[in-house]
Amino acid sequence: MRAYLARYGDDPVVFAWELWNEVNANHISRWEIARDWSIYMLRQIQPLTRQLVVNSLGSFDADSTLQPYCDFQHMAEMPFQQVHRYLDQGAPWEICHTDPVAFTLDAIRRTRLPNKPILLAETGAVNDCHVGPFRYYRTDHRGVIFYDCVYPAFFGGAAGPGHIWHWIEYVDYQNLWGQFKPLAHLIAGIQLDAENFQPFDLSTAQVWILGLKGEQHTLLWLRNKADRWDHVLRDESEPGAVAPQQLDLRPLGCAGGPLQLFWPFGDADGQATWEDGLLALPGFRYSMMVRIGP
Repeated sequence: MRAYLARYGDDPVVFAWELWNEVNANHISRWEIARDWSIYMLRQIQPLTRQLVVNSLGSFDADSTLQPYCDFQHMAEMPFQQVHRYLDQGAPWEICHTDPVAFTLDAIRRTRLPNKPILLAETGAVNDCHVGPFRYYRTDHRGVIFYDCVYPAFFGGAAGPGHIWHWIEYVDYQNLWGQFKPLAHLIAGIQLDAENFQPFDLSTAQVWILGLKGEQHTLLWLRNKADRWDHVLRDESEPGAVAPQQLDLRPLGCAGGPLQLFWPFGDADGQATWEDGLLALPGFRYSMMVRIGP
């Protein structure tokens, strides 16, 4: 570590050092060995650099992962929490089998603490039990799986978007790099660390409606639940349009100001109005994002 830090220490391109990726996935006789090793190494290395030093665990998808995630969650030496979770139809927990938005929100909510940031630091889709990249990546030209793994984490209360794992096999293969641009435009100029964003969920049976209430801005993400990988890629069924939405944000006390709409899939159509805490949004087919604030 001293050799690495001599070369890369305090370089801002390095966000954090991770001691051992998915340390609970190696063949150790007892979890306590990896836990205690992590504590020892964090205490040794953190004083050597101003960069963050953390460790990570395997996919949060089985009862066997509960104790490791609980230990890492409350480990004082860990500056932020990471969670890994994949779309995996071979996972012991059923929530990992179908809907990336649902399993992302569940993972964030179950591992997030009020006083410690969390990242969905590894996500994506795999064939059963992680035997390889997901079989439907090759037909996902629009990036449906990418979008539903990357975007909802931020709106669910994480300190950033989900971090997709299969860069070569999926993101580069389908040239999905442009999918990051709408999110970058949405948050451009917002001082995220000063907003004290609080997540809220107004979802219905047809639409995911996730929001962040901040000091100066309100951000919303709307997603057609019918536009999901199993419907679109497996069943080859194009989603129907979502009806216009009327949202009452008055009980949340959301910040006001100018209104902007963002269309991640380019399905821009219609106008929105924002008045006295009442938000009227046009219909859409895939997804939209809303920014309210100065």
